[in-house]
Amino acid sequence: MRQPHVMHPVVTCHTGGWFFDQGRRGYTYGLGVPDDYTGPVPEGFEVREYPGSYYLVFYHPAFDFLQDCEKVLTRVEDMAWNFDPSAMGFAWNETECQDYQRMLPETIGYEVLRPVRKG
Repeated sequence: MRQPHVMHPVVTCHTGGWFFDQGRRGYTYGLGVPDDYTGPVPEGFEVREYPGSYYLVFYHPAFDFLQDCEKVLTRVEDMAWNFDPSAMGFAWNETECQDYQRMLPETIGYEVLRPVRKG
């Protein structure tokens, strides 16, 4: 049963992301919920808190998944993982906050969001 009232306005459904824990990189996938959420958590899932941050968004608009997926993901990820935010006065903030990945090819396209802080 779909419960739109539990969905966070920024960390929506179908949101994945990378995080660092004790120097190791991990990956999460799920649904953002409001800070005050007290509802059920499905078996095998857990609720994690991540601090807020400013983010740089690397984005490609809607695309044909079957025809262009590899090309789009490669283009966006190459830009996201090789960009240097220092020219804009920022530094990466990935030890504190997680990176996010959102993909709904036919509607929002593909996004990689990387946290930054004033450098």
